[in-house]
Amino acid sequence: MLELPQKGMVLNNKQITEVFGCQFEGGIRKSKKNHLLVLINDLAQSLYQNRWEKDVFYFTAIGKKGNQSLETPWQNRDLSQVNIAGQRVFLFEKLKPAHYLFQGEVVVG
Repeated sequence: MLELPQKGMVLNNKQITEVFGCQFEGGIRKSKKNHLLVLINDLAQSLYQNRWEKDVFYFTAIGKKGNQSLETPWQNRDLSQVNIAGQRVFLFEKLKPAHYLFQGEVVVG
């Protein structure tokens, strides 16, 4: 069973990788072993228009050119299908290099 950090804790990249068993980089990180996704919202240098509206977080999937697709790359497909696949999703906000604020588990709607 996954031992989660407390909401509000600040972790570094290595700790995120160790705790969640996910990839070391990227805005959408997958753990096949733990059947989950970790979302990273970079507050300083986001290429995307992620935003909070009250207690709802709007996360823009991956893609820099043209219209984004929910089928490719795999990160977008996996994020769009988490409810079907039964995957858990967790959110971190990157405050500065090596400082990621854990926002907890999120529901994808």
